[in-house]
Amino acid sequence: MGPDIFYSPAFWLLLNIAVALSILMMRRRARSRSQGTPRAVEAGPYWRLESLLRADVPVGGQREYLKECMRTFIGILAERGAASDPRPQTVREILTRLGREEANGIVEVYEAVRFGGRTLSQEELEEFRSKLRMLARSVIY
Repeated sequence: MGPDIFYSPAFWLLLNIAVALSILMMRRRARSRSQGTPRAVEAGPYWRLESLLRADVPVGGQREYLKECMRTFIGILAERGAASDPRPQTVREILTRLGREEANGIVEVYEAVRFGGRTLSQEELEEFRSKLRMLARSVIY
């Protein structure tokens, strides 16, 4: 009776179904793991800053946008040990300690928009983004 099961079409059909289901379950697990990985990488401050720098900014939202960029950048500095305790310090004090030329330009633009009510043109905004990106990379690497 044992060897007769190998000649049964029902046995092979059930075996094929079981193998196909196990392959589908393995693919689903692999896909869910690969989708979970980028979210874990984006949780870091640099990836949050990079996603902010790539975002579209409405003209009326520049003040809050620059504020959030600076908050995220200062988080990078604190994480890397470049800023001891950023809470009691202003953005100007924190960036001046870096001693970089890009930092001075960033502070000027930030203060003009945040406290002076200035609106940046698209070119000025892109220049701010590139300077902040360069400064963040220099702190990280």
